[in-house]
Amino acid sequence: MTQLDRNRQDGSAGKWVADKIAKHDNVASVTILAPNKIHVRRKKWDDVTIAAMSAHRVDAGLVQSLLSNAGDIDFVVNIPKAAYVLGNTYELAAERNFAFGGFGDLLSALNSESPRTYVNSEFSFVLRSLRQHSKVWRVTRLDDRRLLVERNSLDSVVVLVLNDYELTADHVRNGIERYGKFQAIVCSNPNSRVTTAASLAADESHIRIFNWKEFLQQLNREWTWKK
Repeated sequence: MTQLDRNRQDGSAGKWVADKIAKHDNVASVTILAPNKIHVRRKKWDDVTIAAMSAHRVDAGLVQSLLSNAGDIDFVVNIPKAAYVLGNTYELAAERNFAFGGFGDLLSALNSESPRTYVNSEFSFVLRSLRQHSKVWRVTRLDDRRLLVERNSLDSVVVLVLNDYELTADHVRNGIERYGKFQAIVCSNPNSRVTTAASLAADESHIRIFNWKEFLQQLNREWTWKK
């Protein structure tokens, strides 16, 4: 068994996705073309071709293997909700002009005129805001939750973006365990509440926690902790 086979168990992913989206409001019909490739005729806008996979860790190599014989694809959907996605997956999607996301993302993309360009609403807002910031010259997704933000005349920073309504100590500790090194946690949810325990857990690891407005302001300043 190859490494790819161990990391991906998507032999029935196409059927699972096809069954789930058959009742979508904008889906007229679904045709399974291969075990992990389906064609969707939509009630509104053009047809969509989807590649389906099921992996708990996703990188560009894994997606390349999925698409090796798939032809032209509009959207690659990965089924597990808690999958860890390396940043080179998003780079590959941009290079080959397809969208990548989870099942919830696919449901939203089916209502989009151009599913190929779909980015989930949270990260669409985050990336657009950062790229428009006067001190930011490049933003790179390191994985599904971490961003490398490179700034004009100031040090680059790595941040973990979370959108939980209530940020707890477990969120902080799990973020460190799952994602490794970063200098700050940024709450993208405008209604997010940070618990006292979360603040203490972050302080113990020399990590700052910002709401979105605070983070945009901090980008104008020198980064003075956990370089």
